[in-house]
Amino acid sequence: MKAWFEAEGWEVRLTDIDPFYVHIDLMVVMLAPKLAAVCLESTDPDVVEWLKSKAIEIVSVPFQDTLDLGCNVVALGDDRILLPEKSLVLKEKARALGHRCDAGNTAGQGCRMELLYRRAAYDGESHVQ
Repeated sequence: MKAWFEAEGWEVRLTDIDPFYVHIDLMVVMLAPKLAAVCLESTDPDVVEWLKSKAIEIVSVPFQDTLDLGCNVVALGDDRILLPEKSLVLKEKARALGHRCDAGNTAGQGCRMELLYRRAAYDGESHVQ
């Protein structure tokens, strides 16, 4: 998979994560082109340093927030972020940096499901099976 992404022009950084998280976007997620939300308590310091070496600003998210899917956000572009209602720390920090934060009641599903529900409501079509 790494070779496939590199062939498409992406830079790839592989890392192991604690299996507790299942996937990395519960602890590291891009909010904007040069801004990432990161749980510093659970993310490998080498990953944090790699992000910083790319001139990516880090917004620290507490470990406790990641348990409530606090980093499971969707960057909508134009400084807009869809995030879980319980993601209070990230919402406060992102707003302080000039981002508009739209909180959804994701009920443990994560923001990607919320985005589908909102899209369905917006265009009148069902995108959720």
